[in-house]
Amino acid sequence: MNYCKNKEGVLKLKNMVAYDYLQVHGGAEIVTKEILNGLNFDELITAFSNEQTLSSLGITETKVINLGKLVKSSALSMLKATWCFATFKPKQEYNTVIVSGVFAPLMVPRIKAKKIIYYCHTPPRFLYDLKKYYKETLSLPAYTFLKIFSLIYKPLYEKSLTNIDVVLANSNNVKKRLKKYLNVDAEIVYPPCDTSYKGKESKGYFLSTARVEPLKRVDMIVDAFMQMPDKELIVMSGGSQLEQLKQRAKSHPNITFTGWVTEEEKRELIAHCEATIYIPKDEDFGMSPVESIAAGKPVIGVAEGGLLETVQHSKSGLLILPCDLTPRSIQSTCCMSLPSNISQPTFNDFLNSLTNIIKNIKTI
Repeated sequence: MNYCKNKEGVLKLKNMVAYDYLQVHGGAEIVTKEILNGLNFDELITAFSNEQTLSSLGITETKVINLGKLVKSSALSMLKATWCFATFKPKQEYNTVIVSGVFAPLMVPRIKAKKIIYYCHTPPRFLYDLKKYYKETLSLPAYTFLKIFSLIYKPLYEKSLTNIDVVLANSNNVKKRLKKYLNVDAEIVYPPCDTSYKGKESKGYFLSTARVEPLKRVDMIVDAFMQMPDKELIVMSGGSQLEQLKQRAKSHPNITFTGWVTEEEKRELIAHCEATIYIPKDEDFGMSPVESIAAGKPVIGVAEGGLLETVQHSKSGLLILPCDLTPRSIQSTCCMSLPSNISQPTFNDFLNSLTNIIKNIKTI
């Protein structure tokens, strides 16, 4: 039976959150953890997860239901997650279900629940706003795979959106994407941003906080600092380009790569930096700039996407126009006078917003 007991010992239907897969400790994974723990949901359903990520997020393994086994290849991850969620059919009814990500929604047509919510970090970008980008940047075999995969995946994803009670977007930027490409109206609920970060005396280094992935453009930051031997860069993350960039910068002692770090190490690195650098391509929202601003550290960013909602140019950071973004413009911006006396960021209360939305959904 898909029931559990409340505090009064009365049987009630379970609440469940679902997310694609848990392999890294990123923003979407933090949102999943907050829903599970903060709203005291009963289950987390995911395609696959690893113990290290669950532990770092503070997720109890007994609450996690893995639909498949862990895979490392990105192409296999996409196929595996699609299959897991597209074929998953729970036998029992749920009370509230919140799906998040781009694969978890595929299970919605087969779910029985009183309330179904989709928390959208972004519609799958390879189908919509970045379709041309992937065509131009991927190898022919990789793009051929993506094109064939999209033919199968796209109708499944779009069908899932017709079975959802409320769609939530993590930013105004994502809200606009949902409307433009899918004609879906969404309500904005900003993700749970940790504003408890504290700043300490600067040790003079600049800090790259994004995952080391192509869309995050960390390679451009590294190229900029390869031409500035007098300025120090710490790249604080891991990702598919990490080894490649390590090799590129191996003769430049002013550039350091930490790989994945713990929460405590992350806080220390942000606390002592001169500024953080975050220049992803049309970022959905981006929690990293908020954490930097909370610590009183300015953000060097790009004037597009979610950064327009989190960073105020010349007040909490310096934003480079997308058309001007090059290693040279990053160099010149790092040499400018950076904002100080930065005000604390303020966002809506994530859990209270979700709680109110769940209460206001009318059930039949």
